[in-house]
Amino acid sequence: MKPRPSLLVIEEDCLLLMRYNYNGRRVYGIPGGNPDEGESLQDALIRELREELQVAVQPGDMIFSAETVRPGKPDAHVLHCLFEGKILEGRPALDPAETTAAAIEWIPVRELETLHLYPHLGKAIAQWHREQLPHKTYLGAILQPWA
Repeated sequence: MKPRPSLLVIEEDCLLLMRYNYNGRRVYGIPGGNPDEGESLQDALIRELREELQVAVQPGDMIFSAETVRPGKPDAHVLHCLFEGKILEGRPALDPAETTAAAIEWIPVRELETLHLYPHLGKAIAQWHREQLPHKTYLGAILQPWA
């Protein structure tokens, strides 16, 4: 299992997401990435968002953790660790040399449940934001749509 930290940046009730096009389908991803050898999850977030979105960020507490396992690919077992955070400096702008994302979008939190989101936690994020639920909740295995 490999860890993948992601950063929940919410401004004016909108979540910062990266939009990808996979086989003609829109898929949204929460900014983040894989830690380098010996790198902490929070340090990975700082580096990944600087590289991919050209912003300086400050990760806060971990909000959720959850797992995805892609059918037929046992080596694709991922532990998603979602942190709250904020942008300290810069405006998000894609660096095409660092990401395959097609665009950056600020999506209203109330619309997250309608998106093809990776990881598939739109409902949990919306509920956490709306109700200010406690941090560090393990959500277990996610039923992630892959197609």
